[in-house]
Amino acid sequence: MVSHKVGWDGIRSKEYYDFLSKFETLANEYFDFENWYIHDMIKKFDQNEKVQVLIVHNCKEEARKALVNEFSNCSSVLIVDESIWDDTYDYTLNCKSENYNESILNLLNKLGEQEQNAS
Repeated sequence: MVSHKVGWDGIRSKEYYDFLSKFETLANEYFDFENWYIHDMIKKFDQNEKVQVLIVHNCKEEARKALVNEFSNCSSVLIVDESIWDDTYDYTLNCKSENYNESILNLLNKLGEQEQNAS
């Protein structure tokens, strides 16, 4: 990772996260990094017949909406740690819920089944 090359001490501090945020902004501004990276992941996913679900995490709202519009088999999932709901996502999971692990497995099974039925 770039942060190691420029002297990062390995501690995930505010300074580290500020660096990552600014670096991401520059990479997107100059190279459309987020879009390139996501589409490269999708290309690799499409070439692997063994994989049924691709998870793209932490993408910005604009990228998430573009993916959902571009790919008919794309779903958006919001993971929260409180009881909030955002209607702009297809699914919302609460990571503090007692049945969080079960909810993840159920959702992955559901998404996998949707993909198999679409094929």
